[in-house]
Amino acid sequence: KVCNEGALPLIVIRPRTILGEGRLGIFQILFKWIQEGVNIYIIGKGEHLFQFVHAHDLIDAYMLAMDRKQFGIYNVGTDSFKTLAEDLEDLIAFAKSKSKLRRLPEKLSIFALTVLDFLKLSPLAPWHYLTYHKAFHFDVTPLKELGWKPKYSNTQLFEESYSQFLETDLELKKEGSPHRRILDEKILWLMKKLP
Repeated sequence: KVCNEGALPLIVIRPRTILGEGRLGIFQILFKWIQEGVNIYIIGKGEHLFQFVHAHDLIDAYMLAMDRKQFGIYNVGTDSFKTLAEDLEDLIAFAKSKSKLRRLPEKLSIFALTVLDFLKLSPLAPWHYLTYHKAFHFDVTPLKELGWKPKYSNTQLFEESYSQFLETDLELKKEGSPHRRILDEKILWLMKKLP
């Protein structure tokens, strides 16, 4: 509002969770578990829509808004996504993994993860365990009206990110941004032992 009133040209980009080349962090744990064929846990039923965005689509959106000098606030995310459970099951199938999707009760899981986070025993931050069970997607219509079209669906960006994970030398990824390095599973490794 202040920028509009002061005629200050500003482009604000609000991306959904970003995947793409080099993305590790919490996704490294997910991909590693799928590679190992251990169960993948979700909070709740996973029947909610959950949108991601590929880094290349994010850059394309920003450059389009800049080139067109279309100042404003833009949400950025893929326009092709399913429920979280469906996208994860598709990824497990793509990986030809023995992993199974397991659903956990919402309230109990959030309470347990809050305690583990407080005790610094979990790699999951509040952002993860307080949003993972909720629908989360943006309306990207204003960007599409500028001519932007995402190239990656959730399925495609998960498949590409997983494939790149398999080619990554994790020994070289122990430093840097939390989103681009491997994370310690901490106490979550115990869940790998569950049937």
